[in-house]
Amino acid sequence: MSQSSFSIPEPKPLEHLLSLEGKCAVVTGGTRGIGEEIVRRFVEAGATVVFTGRGLDALKRVEEKLTAAGGKVFGVQADSSHIEDSKKVINLAVEKFGHIDILVNNAAVFPGSTAMDMTEEIWDETFDVDTKGAFFFAKFAAEAMIAAGHGGRIINILSTAAFQIASPLIAYGAAKASLWYITQAMAQELAKYHILVNAVTPGATMTAERIAALSNGNLVEHTLGSNVSETMKKIDSALKNNDFAKMLSKITPLGRPGYPDDIANAVLFLASDMASYISGVNITVDGGQTLKNEKFDIDTDDENSTDTTAHEQSTGVLDKSLEGTYKATIKTPMGDQEVVFSFHVKDTVLTGTVSALGNSFEIENGRATVDGFAFQYIMKTPIGKAKVHVNGKLDGDKILCNLKTPMGSIPFEGIRV
Repeated sequence: MSQSSFSIPEPKPLEHLLSLEGKCAVVTGGTRGIGEEIVRRFVEAGATVVFTGRGLDALKRVEEKLTAAGGKVFGVQADSSHIEDSKKVINLAVEKFGHIDILVNNAAVFPGSTAMDMTEEIWDETFDVDTKGAFFFAKFAAEAMIAAGHGGRIINILSTAAFQIASPLIAYGAAKASLWYITQAMAQELAKYHILVNAVTPGATMTAERIAALSNGNLVEHTLGSNVSETMKKIDSALKNNDFAKMLSKITPLGRPGYPDDIANAVLFLASDMASYISGVNITVDGGQTLKNEKFDIDTDDENSTDTTAHEQSTGVLDKSLEGTYKATIKTPMGDQEVVFSFHVKDTVLTGTVSALGNSFEIENGRATVDGFAFQYIMKTPIGKAKVHVNGKLDGDKILCNLKTPMGSIPFEGIRV
């Protein structure tokens, strides 16, 4: 019997496993947030990095900052939705640095819209950047890698919206789900060229821009409009009093949000020799947010809460005039949501249902008095259960209400139907 020709190679020295010395990487959307942190990590690991962005000022800022720190970086203005731009970037990297070894498809857009509010413009914009743009960047990069004959890495940044239903992000979720299919298909097709294709899926990630927007209210005001001063105050107070961290500890098993470096570290791992035998996989970096664990419920109540919802209404019967069905359009951070309230009143007890996003939720702890009404309901979300409080007053055929969520309060009106 002949001796086997297989032998176990000597392990690579540990200090070399995360090194990207001599590698050239292309990172799309590299001027802020997760993309900028990926560029920084790659530079730190020794790579030469070509990164893209739409704004010249942002490109210059990142390039100057990392060059001053000793990095080899080159910013290129490009729009990932334009195939000619993706080809231009890959060709430029090869011409300027001789080869391309790593591509990270990070650039993305995520306009919010439900299925019924979807427009062709929103759908096309999302898929042009998040799916078509990422695919052709990967295709052109793979062609350059095959021509060089040294293998390579392609890493696509996905989203938890690709794997869990998030109706207001229907186009974004569908586009990222498509990119996951592309990731697996290209991993299979390109394996013979030693090109490894993988994905990283971030959970809720707090970038500097998002923290700033939460602090000054711009993010919420942009989505909800200007009539949200109470929400602004609550968000500002939550940030100053660390209540925001308390909320995140309830929705995230690890007790904190994700930060750009959490994602960049996973990308660096897949780009390095640490992951030399990994292809066609997705690493979810979300602190456990997508775990199906009922104990991680979103609820801002505590034993010292002074919230009057469903507990401190004065005595007296509202009578049957509140009974009926009311339809409201509520402006949320995820876009306008149509919500239907069905009320039943017996003495001071309010029961019924709340219907939103194709789901129906039972009203709990409902009270109806001469001073108004209040109730709560439990809404299931991809990252747990959220307790929502509503209180309001009847005004003819309208209900004037305030909806309290873990992120603040939202005023709305409902019309009897």
